[in-house]
Amino acid sequence: GDPVSVTVSWKVTNQGNGAGLTSTWTDAVVASADGIAGNGDDRVVARFAHTGGLAVGESYIRTETFLLPARFEGRYTLFVRSDVDGEVFE
Repeated sequence: GDPVSVTVSWKVTNQGNGAGLTSTWTDAVVASADGIAGNGDDRVVARFAHTGGLAVGESYIRTETFLLPARFEGRYTLFVRSDVDGEVFE
């Protein structure tokens, strides 16, 4: 189909030494053509707001189904970047 629907699940854990001052941030699903997260070919294909802080050691699991952009084709590796906009002080 075009656009096609995709389901992605991920887990985010606070591995820091405190809960942090921010309780909202955005997780993003990123497609990478070369399988390397963080370089120039990455493309954000979906964004999801998270509300609720995490104490040290706490985590959440999220599953989302969304549509890829129209005419999106090729072989990609999907990554999820938590706090993609740098909203949480680390």
